[in-house]
Amino acid sequence: MKFTINGREKELKFTYNSFKHMEDLDFEKLEHADSKPFIIAGFTSTLLCGALNHNPKAKKVDESDVDEALEVFVTEGGSISELFQSLFDLLQESNFFKSLQKTEKVAE
Repeated sequence: MKFTINGREKELKFTYNSFKHMEDLDFEKLEHADSKPFIIAGFTSTLLCGALNHNPKAKKVDESDVDEALEVFVTEGGSISELFQSLFDLLQESNFFKSLQKTEKVAE
């Protein structure tokens, strides 16, 4: 999956490094998305920031750049909801996320 930021198309991927940029993400807040639909924008921004910053050797993409790119994305007809779903699917498919799921099951 790719996303255009700062005029350049970047690969989106979730790795260990991605999760360091998303440690404050609280999926329980998604339960309130029906009554607070704008919460999806924050989640999408955080997921996108993590996915763009998957490579620790690459230049870090700042949150302000992510937010600016999201605004361009929406202005050009992109759907935040669809992007969120695509990012969430990509997250669930990542090896690091699957590894975390195995760890949680063992801890229970």
